[in-house]
Amino acid sequence: MEQRPNAKNILQMMIEFSNLGIEKGINNYVISGPIIPKRHMVLSAAGLFPALSSKEQGFAIVSAVPTEAKKMAEYHRRILSLSLDQRIIDLNILDNPSLRGALSLYCFINGYPTSAILFGKYEDTEVEVVTLYTIQGISPQTALKEFHERSRKKLMSFN
Repeated sequence: MEQRPNAKNILQMMIEFSNLGIEKGINNYVISGPIIPKRHMVLSAAGLFPALSSKEQGFAIVSAVPTEAKKMAEYHRRILSLSLDQRIIDLNILDNPSLRGALSLYCFINGYPTSAILFGKYEDTEVEVVTLYTIQGISPQTALKEFHERSRKKLMSFN
């Protein structure tokens, strides 16, 4: 029997991943909300996890707030509504399959996702922020497209 991962551990791994920073090969893009140089509290997160033995990545949405955990369909719809601002597209970040492969292996070994979307609020405010994190080698366009595909599949399975 396959054991389900603990949601708290998954959320913690996504937060750790988001804190690795550019020096560890992690890019971040604020895709909703203002860009404020403040830490933000994570309320929930979605992550795509590498699967080296199959073609299908692992996908998880977890919440730090128990009441939010009951709103998974709402988070899938919210992910589907996300789009990239032109300022992100203008960065012209390209996919790099060999770099993606190397960093995916690092993520697999350490239990990190290869891409994550963190939903939260800036510390000491009620200002909402949504940030996309990706390993280098995955463009923000590709990452968001992969999230859209997985959320679309999940929403169809709810019906």
